[in-house]
Amino acid sequence: NWFQSFAASPGRLGKWEVRFLVWRSPSVSHSVLPQPLDAPAAIAIENARLYSKLRTSESQMKQFLEAIPVGISIVDAAGHPYYFNQQATQLLGKGIIPSVILDQLVETYRGYVAGTNEKYPTEKLTLFRALRGERTRADDLEIHRDDTIIPVEVWGTPVFDEQGNVAYAIAAFQDITQRKQAEQLLADYNRTLEQQVSERTAALQESEAELRAREQELRLITDALPVGIGYIDAEQRQRFVNRTYEIWRNCSRDEILGKSIRELTGDTSYQMMKPYINQALKGETTTFEAEMSLPAGKKYLSITLIPDFDANAKVRGFYALNTDISHHKKAEEVLRQSEAQFREQAILSAFRADVNSALAQSDSLSLMLHRCAEAVVKHFNAAFARIWTLNKDDNVLELQASVGLYTHLDGTYSRVPVGSFKVGRVAQDRCPLLTNNVFDESSIDQEWAEREGMVAFAGYPILLDEQLVGVIAMFTQHPIPLSNFEALEFAAREIALGISRKQAEAALHASEAELRALFSAMPDPLFEVDAEGRVLRANLIESEKLYKSIDEQVGRTLHEIFERSQADTFLGYVRQALSTQQPLTVEYSLMMGERKAWFATRISPISDHSVIWLARDITDRKRAEEASILEERNRMAREIHDTLAQAFTGILVHMGTVSRLVTTNPGAIQTHINTVRDLARSGLTEARRSVAALRPQLLEDGNLWTALERFVAALQYSTETSLICEVVGTPYVLPAEIENNLLRIAQEAFTNAIRYANATEIRIELVYESTQCFLHIRDNGQGFEVNPTILNRGFGLLGITERAERIGAQLSIESRLGQGTEVIISVHRETSA
Repeated sequence: NWFQSFAASPGRLGKWEVRFLVWRSPSVSHSVLPQPLDAPAAIAIENARLYSKLRTSESQMKQFLEAIPVGISIVDAAGHPYYFNQQATQLLGKGIIPSVILDQLVETYRGYVAGTNEKYPTEKLTLFRALRGERTRADDLEIHRDDTIIPVEVWGTPVFDEQGNVAYAIAAFQDITQRKQAEQLLADYNRTLEQQVSERTAALQESEAELRAREQELRLITDALPVGIGYIDAEQRQRFVNRTYEIWRNCSRDEILGKSIRELTGDTSYQMMKPYINQALKGETTTFEAEMSLPAGKKYLSITLIPDFDANAKVRGFYALNTDISHHKKAEEVLRQSEAQFREQAILSAFRADVNSALAQSDSLSLMLHRCAEAVVKHFNAAFARIWTLNKDDNVLELQASVGLYTHLDGTYSRVPVGSFKVGRVAQDRCPLLTNNVFDESSIDQEWAEREGMVAFAGYPILLDEQLVGVIAMFTQHPIPLSNFEALEFAAREIALGISRKQAEAALHASEAELRALFSAMPDPLFEVDAEGRVLRANLIESEKLYKSIDEQVGRTLHEIFERSQADTFLGYVRQALSTQQPLTVEYSLMMGERKAWFATRISPISDHSVIWLARDITDRKRAEEASILEERNRMAREIHDTLAQAFTGILVHMGTVSRLVTTNPGAIQTHINTVRDLARSGLTEARRSVAALRPQLLEDGNLWTALERFVAALQYSTETSLICEVVGTPYVLPAEIENNLLRIAQEAFTNAIRYANATEIRIELVYESTQCFLHIRDNGQGFEVNPTILNRGFGLLGITERAERIGAQLSIESRLGQGTEVIISVHRETSA
């Protein structure tokens, strides 16, 4: 006698494990039956009872296999299909065809290598390998059914008879299309399958004897499932666990069974699960999620407790189905973190955009800061935000913007001394401050914070080039994330630039207004001229001071205004100033109608492409100089006429007489010669007196140091260069020739510096020491390379050298390109004496 029955055997199906076993019934022992039955009758009755029980078990097992949501197919040792459950028939599209042999399975049920049109190799089929005694798994198989391609995952398991030969091969397979499409669908499928298992398990609770009889059958199935399954009695002790549960607990079934839940899980985990256990023992099915510390590691489990009732509807225990959802939870956590980061970045991006908009579009500093504070309140959910700027003179922070719970700008915090309160400390230390518990801060009014529900404070110094500009701060009714605090740094940096820009704009407007007023008030013509010689603009002055009217010059080039030679000269001045980027001073004359006018012009570059041309009328000075020269010439002419001319005339008369007396009266010649000698001496004396009379007028009216002071003061009127004259030591009078030459040297050096050095400052020093007198002339102009060629090239430097030699003075000329020029003349007091 033998029969077949299905039970669990190792194999994997998704998260489920399924086992199948074929066994032969053991030989029936012959026991002595009560009389009056004889032995054959007793055996027949016992066989009938066993057969009935077997049929019942087979029916239940078949129902169980039909209820499993996977395909189950069984082939016999010859490879002929033996059994398909309904799920297998649906997946394959065909039922059992007994005549098909193993080599025809692929063709009959249209099996292909996944992702290709190649027939699946027979030798790789799990059923083929199972008939060879191998337990295998494959997920590279597809079933092509009409226009539908169904990817499947297959597990093959051999079933051995009592002699150890393969009697059957069992394949469990499922459609994995949805699993490949979405993890969530697989989780839903697992929960559905778990529920089915729990329902099947609950249905098999008739009696303890029946449970033991079926335990081996069910164990093979549950051991194949990737969920932890256990049965706990009313005393909360483990009575059944599957293989997965053993693996999780890292101990054998014998070490688990009989122990209480508290012993297995520990007191902490037990106290967490206790309410759910009590619910199950009251007859309620309950599901909860918990993170459990297991020997195999921490796992996040979805735990379902299903009560088990006896025939009297009394709870005698419950089933525990534990599904590992750690990967799902991790995915959820990653998703939550990603969503949180995305929201955070969106908030920060919107905040930065609002701050940049406030800085770019606000007309005034106060409006700009108000909009920045609004952005803090709006995006960081602040109770209120404030911005102060530093008043450097008073060393206090002045409130410029307040948004949110408080909007007034007066009161206690309208002027905060640096170092006082929270914001004052932020300003003093120049360090950001964040506290997420304002009650730990003694400087914050605790009563106010509790009344208003304040929780956190953040403050950030507004710095520009390491210099304090102000402070931005906020109070919130919730903890401030670090990202929000760091965003304040961005706001502080941008606000610092905005404040600097606004202050610069204000200063620029004030400077422009001042320059416009100064520009308009200037009595001298002032033009802006570009590198092409085009007059860009000019100040409005009387037309008689101009070569042509303003309207005739603005917008036109120099060649359209002046004659070609004059325009070329002027354009050369402009380009020289632009190329050197140094001011240039020149003098020139123009015919203004029928009169000749002289101008001293300062040409200063204001950019790489244009200069300011400031022209001052020096016609009166030039006329005065010409009149002075003419007057001096007339005086010299009179002196020569009254002295030297008379003497020379007398000499000529007497020499004519001597010529006649040579032949007529030689003795009288000596008298005339003596008279000529006297006239020559008299003429020489008068000549010397005339030379002495050529001493400069400045020295006639005073001495050397006063002459220099008057010279510099008069010259300052005709130039914008800063001219400085200083006398060091106690002045003393030098011989007239020494003072005369020193004055001429100073005038020549000064004039050269003004004309050619493009200096902004020229300094002259007259130093009186006990034995020496020094004359220093220094400028900060463009300088030049000192060499003999330069010294001999013009009358200026050459004249200075000759005058120094004439009075026995030591001369030193030092100059370098871009570093100015210094002329030093020293004369010994003894020599001059």
